[in-house]
Amino acid sequence: MMKYPNRTALYEAHNIYRDVMQGFIVRRLKKVQGITPKELISEILKCESIDDPEAMIDIRDFPRIMRDRNCWFDAFSQLFGSRGAPDVRSMTGFIADGRKLWAHPQKKEDVDSEHTRTHLSIIADLLGAINELDARDDVENIRDQLFSDEVEEHPTEVENAALNKRLADTSDKLAAVEADKIECEKRLQDAQERLEELEEIETAWMDSEKQAEKMLNELEAAKAKQRASEKKRKSIVSELESAKTEKSKLTEDLNTASSWLEDVEKEKVELKKRLKKAETEKTELKENLKSRSDRLEKLEKVKKENAELKKDLETVAEEKAELEKQLKTKSDSNIPDSVTFQDTIFTMDLDKYRVVGDDIAQTFWRYWHAQRSEGKQAMRDAGWSVEKVDGDWEITISTEDFQAWTKNEGSTTQPTAPFQERTELPTGKEMEQPALELLSDRREYPRSEIIDVLTQHFSLNNNQRKKLSRSGKAEVYLRNKGLIERTRTGYYRITSRGLDVLRS
Repeated sequence: MMKYPNRTALYEAHNIYRDVMQGFIVRRLKKVQGITPKELISEILKCESIDDPEAMIDIRDFPRIMRDRNCWFDAFSQLFGSRGAPDVRSMTGFIADGRKLWAHPQKKEDVDSEHTRTHLSIIADLLGAINELDARDDVENIRDQLFSDEVEEHPTEVENAALNKRLADTSDKLAAVEADKIECEKRLQDAQERLEELEEIETAWMDSEKQAEKMLNELEAAKAKQRASEKKRKSIVSELESAKTEKSKLTEDLNTASSWLEDVEKEKVELKKRLKKAETEKTELKENLKSRSDRLEKLEKVKKENAELKKDLETVAEEKAELEKQLKTKSDSNIPDSVTFQDTIFTMDLDKYRVVGDDIAQTFWRYWHAQRSEGKQAMRDAGWSVEKVDGDWEITISTEDFQAWTKNEGSTTQPTAPFQERTELPTGKEMEQPALELLSDRREYPRSEIIDVLTQHFSLNNNQRKKLSRSGKAEVYLRNKGLIERTRTGYYRITSRGLDVLRS
């Protein structure tokens, strides 16, 4: 049998209570807004920051945490309510006080049985209040095993009455302690304010001591300065006597200098006259120099323009010779200005046949696509160029390559047929000449007048005229080429490029 069974039972119950209560407090403190549990516990217990609150706080710290105002209203009031606050606080305080009974190292006897029974019951009730039922059962088992063989000396009602009385006394003591705590905090605040006032008075006194010492040092310095001033005054009096003697000598020298100064003034007047004359001559020289500089700049500019004109004349002469050479070659070879291939009119552009955009007939495109990849590559190898330039399709081929290709294809060059023999509308290239001739006076013309001129020029019937008007083929082609511009809705005018094309 154990030597101190009551102390041993209390020891085991307190260990269960401590382990459960540590976790419960930390979990409830997580509900406090704006601060972590370990920071809040460190602040309440006045200790440095802790890493593990559950390992740091002990039974004796539970009442302080439960009494803290911020902890209670933010963490525990939702569980116990304001009415249960004194009982719960008293119970935690009573348990903490009971821990001293078995933990005291000098205790040589066992703890009182009645106190042990009451203490174990309070621990079990508090564990049940925080919903730790397993821990409550463990504590009740310890209590039941400890007192199972004893004869009940008091009825349960009497025990409960004694327990309630002790709890009430403990609550009263706790309320008194809290009132004393408030009074002590107030007295501490008053003492702190008084201490601050005394510190301010002490600071002011120290400042006055320093000021007096400073004034004393300044007084000593002023006395030393006065003695130095007296010594300097005597020296000045002596110097003044010497200065009077020197003044008389200077007066004589001044009279001599005055006579000399009059002669200098006369020479100064003469020099001013000569300087004025020199300034006038300088101004005339500046004007002459500026006039010559302007003439020189004009000559340099004319010289530069002459050099540029000479260079332009040389370039024009080279271009003229090249054009004459091309015209001579063209006239010698009897190459036609335009040819027709696959219903598409190719026009001579320097040394190549060329057709662009809408002037390419659908017949040619059908012919081109029918060649497939091998045939298209063969046409490119033979000199054909079918490329998209500035967003528009362009087909070019040299005159020699065109003649060789049409010869191999078994076709001949065809002259351009007049529009009277065709059923389709004229191409944009064909409409270019008559439309630009109409607009050559640089006036703006309505679209209907341009259609009338093209209808008359190409002898179109009514259906062809309507088709040409609906398609807008003429103005779209000329605008895309940059030959005309729209001045307002339905009105057009020739551009500078259009005039250049018309002249060429």
